Amino acid sequence: MTTALNGLGYAYYYGNGVEKNFTKALFYFERCAVADGDKEATFNAALMHRDGVGTKKDMAKAFKWFNQAASKGQFAAIREVHYKGPIPHPSTLILILGGFDVFKRHRGAAIMP
Repeated sequence: MTTALNGLGYAYYYGNGVEKNFTKALFYFERCAVADGDKEATFNAALMHRDGVGTKKDMAKAFKWFNQAASKGQFAAIREVHYKGPIPHPSTLILILGGFDVFKRHRGAAIMP
């Protein structure tokens, strides 16, 4: 059922088979996020609140949804919450995600250029 709710959100967002309606899209993304914790629907709701699409811009709500999506492993949400800017080099990611001890253990590993 929650996959259907997320699908309805996309349908209303893009106007696929229904009239485009951002407010309804946000409603279905949020409903899916609450019902199932779907990380993609949660991320979509965060973007809409951040950008003021289908609702007024609300950074507090956006941050709440971004945090929830990030906690479920949605990479773009992790980037929104923890790192703004271009996707970092893998060695930088190690430092961001695991600290210096992880970096030392992986020094010279295949992920290093």
